[in-house]
Amino acid sequence: TRVWKLIRIPKTPPTLCRARSMAAAKQFVPRGLQMSQGAILSAPLPSAPVSSHTLADAQYRAKSFFREVCREMPWIMKTYNLGEITTTSAMRKELANKFREVDTQDKQVVDLLIFKAQAELTNVLGHHFQRHHLITKYVDSRYATGLTKKGPKKSAFLEAFYNGTI
Repeated sequence: TRVWKLIRIPKTPPTLCRARSMAAAKQFVPRGLQMSQGAILSAPLPSAPVSSHTLADAQYRAKSFFREVCREMPWIMKTYNLGEITTTSAMRKELANKFREVDTQDKQVVDLLIFKAQAELTNVLGHHFQRHHLITKYVDSRYATGLTKKGPKKSAFLEAFYNGTI
């Protein structure tokens, strides 16, 4: 009888209590943290883009995807160490400009662009992009050509070599 008094089973384990409180708070957890890299890679991709019924439906899907990417932005900034180059708000502005560049009234074009953007987001979250890919594509295009604010350095030797005097 003594053994039964020593063993007490709690009604709810503490881990479940924590999980319930988190679910009640409805905290957002970025997709990159919810899924492991293997789960991101093995997640089934749709074979064809989802077809929207109307242009308004396609625009709604684009806005909700934009919001999803904006929610992922702090995690991307931290993971790829982009904080030393730019800020999260600047990255969101650049992303918004990329969305605004497309001026189309065709729902199929919008659906296709959303499909491509989802694939790119999966690549970024799965670490298939390296830091310099994100820098050249979204932060500053001058990095793509190797230019900085000072411009390329010109050496006297190379100038003479190119002119054929050496």
